[in-house]
Order: sequence, then structure tokens, then C-alpha cells
Amino acid sequence: MLETTMSKNSTSTNSSQKEAPKQKKVSKNNKILIGGLLLISIVLLLLYVYQSFRPQYSFQETRVSKTVPNSSSTHPCVGKRYSLTEALQNPSVVCIVQIDSDEELSQLTSQSKSFSNLKSIYFNKINATISAEIRNFTLLTTLNFHHTSNTSIAPEIGTLQHLSVLHLNKADIAKLPATIGNLQNLTHLIIMLNGKPVSLPAEIGKLSKLQVLTLRGNPSVFLPVTLSHNQNIEYLDLTNNNMTELPATVYQLSRLNTLNLSNNQISALSPDIQQLSNLRALRLDNNALRSIPPLGNLQNLETLNLNNNKLTKLPEGIEKLQRLKYVHLSGNAFLKSAIDNLKLLLPYAQIVY
Repeated sequence: MLETTMSKNSTSTNSSQKEAPKQKKVSKNNKILIGGLLLISIVLLLLYVYQSFRPQYSFQETRVSKTVPNSSSTHPCVGKRYSLTEALQNPSVVCIVQIDSDEELSQLTSQSKSFSNLKSIYFNKINATISAEIRNFTLLTTLNFHHTSNTSIAPEIGTLQHLSVLHLNKADIAKLPATIGNLQNLTHLIIMLNGKPVSLPAEIGKLSKLQVLTLRGNPSVFLPVTLSHNQNIEYLDLTNNNMTELPATVYQLSRLNTLNLSNNQISALSPDIQQLSNLRALRLDNNALRSIPPLGNLQNLETLNLNNNKLTKLPEGIEKLQRLKYVHLSGNAFLKSAIDNLKLLLPYAQIVY
């Protein structure tokens, strides 16, 4: 009897032990199923929300013309440089236009009042005679002349109070009007590769905001004494102008940080070069220098280029210029011992000889 009871209990226990894993397995499967359903529900909900709030676009709403200025643009002055043909289709929103012929120039000036937002004109390979109608482009900030012939600019340019950049590259201009001195917001004046000598008018001294003056690759350059009034000039490039000396007025530009005199015929510099205490870059390569005045006061100098001159002695005080990073001395007759000593005195500078 006892054995029978024990047998039944043993059978019951074994049965319970076999059913327990089955219940755990079913419970685990139910959890996986519920988790999967929950995940699907969340994804469907997110898709519904996305579709509900997503803007709907049609093809015609998103298509943008490649040639016609878009009058609905929030920033119409950001974008391509338009040809005059393109610009005339919607002139009121055009910011930058390129003029490629004398006929286009006449057409532009005759319709100047239609270009109410014009900020920049790029004259390309034309006989650029800029007439009095230039005053109608009151918002102009940039005038760019590229490969133009017999360029002349009317005195009315002086009325363009927003003009900040005047760039003449191979413009063959004979004279700048004195009214250029009225351009109180002009920051960049660039005259490069001009076919005629460049003579800046005395009124240049009135340009109180002028920061960059580039006159390079011209037959000759004349700088008036009034240039010294331009105390905001930081960058002066006088490369390749057949200069034999540096005008005294340059030494008075106290904020100058870059002075480029490369590829001229300068044989000497004034000791006044030390007045330019803010200079960070001084380029004198490819000249006819036989000596250099003391440079010890140029404590901010980082780059000094003296390549290809007729120098036999290093500038006095060069060892004091501890901010120098690049010193170019090749093409001169310095003693090797002097160069080796300079390398010890300026251990952080890259000296090329």
C-alpha cells in the first residue's frame, strides 16, 4: 500500500517536472509575441505621424530654373553670375551680372533702373566705357573689370556709397577719376597687369576704410603722398612694377601687416622700415638690394623673403625676431657660417638658403 502511494507521488512529481518547462516555454513565446506586436504598433504609429505632418510637394513646386532668376527666392543675391540675357528675364532680383560685349553694356545702362538689387557687375573682354548711368546702380558693392580695353570710368562712380571692391585686371585704364575719394566704404582697390602706367589720384587719401591695395604687374606706379592718410591699409602688394625705390609714404602705414615688393628693381630701403612694427610678412625677393637696414623692431614678423638679391650681410637685428617662421635667403652671397649661426639663434624658424 505504501509502495503504491509512493509510486503515485513519484509519477505525479515527474509529471509536474515535465510540465514546468513547457509552461516556461509558452510564457517566453507569449512575451516574444507581445513584444513583436508592440514594436510593430510603434512603427505604424510613427509612420502615421510622419505622413500626417510631412509637407506635400508637387513636381512643379520643387522645379528650379537653371537660367531664369527666381523671384520667390528668399535670398535672391546668393547664387550664380547671370549673363545679361538671363538677367533681363527678371532683373529686379538679379545680384550679379556679367557683361560680355559693348552692346550688352549699353543695354544694361539703358535699363539700369530695372536692376534694383544689383550688387556686382563683371565686365569681361569689352571696351569698358562706364558712363554717368553707373550712378543708377545705387546698391553696387563690387565692380570687376577683366581683360577690358581702354577702360574709362565716369566721375559718377563717386556716388556709389556701398561700393567696397574695385578690381581692374588687365583693364588698360589710363586714369582713375578723382571722385574715387568719395567711396567711403571702399575696402579693396586692385589694379593688376594694366597696359598703362598707374597713377593714383591724391584723393585716394580720403578712403578711410581701405584695407587692401594691390598694384601689381604694371608698367609703373605712382603713389601720392596722401596715401599716408590711409591708416587702415593692412595689405600692400606692389609686385612687379619696375620700381627702383619705395615711396616714403609707405613707411607711414602703421597698420600694415603684409608688404610685398617682389620682382622690382629696388636697390635700397630706408631705415624707416622699422616704423612698420605690425608687419607679419615682408617680401623683397628678386630685387637689386645690396644691404638691408636694421629690422630688430619688427617684432611681429613671421615671414621674411630676401631671395635673389645682391646681399652679403644679414640684416642687423634679425636674431631678435623670435616670431619668424620662414626666412628665405637663397640667391645671395651670405657666408655659410653666418647662416649656421642664424639657425642657432632662430631655432624655430625654417631657414631656406
